[in-house]
Formats: sequence, C-alpha cells, structure tokens
Amino acid sequence: MAEKSLSYYSSNILLICVLLLLTTSSCAQNSSGYYISQSGNDKNEGTLSKPFKTIERLNREKLQPGSIVYLEGGTTFPGPLIVEADENGTKAQ
Repeated sequence: MAEKSLSYYSSNILLICVLLLLTTSSCAQNSSGYYISQSGNDKNEGTLSKPFKTIERLNREKLQPGSIVYLEGGTTFPGPLIVEADENGTKAQ
C-alpha cells in the first residue's frame, strides 16, 4: 500500500511541475509585457533583455487588455503612465 501512495504522489508532483513549467514558459513568451529600466534605451523593444528607459516611451505603445508593465525595482520613473480606453472597444475587450 505504501508503494501505491508513493507512486500516486510522485505522478501528481510530476504533473504539477509540468504545469508550472508550461505556465512559466507561456508567461515568458507573452508579447504584451513591457519592461522599463534606468539602464534601458527608448530605442529598444521594451523586452526584458532590451527594456525601455522612460515611461514617456511606454506611453507611445498601445497597451492591450492583459498587457503587463514591469518597472525596475528600487528606482523612480518620472512622468505619468497614460492608459487610454479604446472608444471602439466592448466590455469583453
């Protein structure tokens, strides 16, 4: 009976690890994430490896529902973050 319990828990742990890996991978590939860093450059793409430098640059992007903005911790970014609602959108968007 102890072997069944160990096998049962092992398969569940493996399933959880696979699900976490898939979730983490899909989040990393999410194209709607924008990164801002003091060491960035506003000519960059706004990715983790090539972040924007200013919020002003981010404001030129059209954010979509679900877009995520990552600000470098421990730093201050001057200026407002402007999020505009699309007048042609629906409640579902």
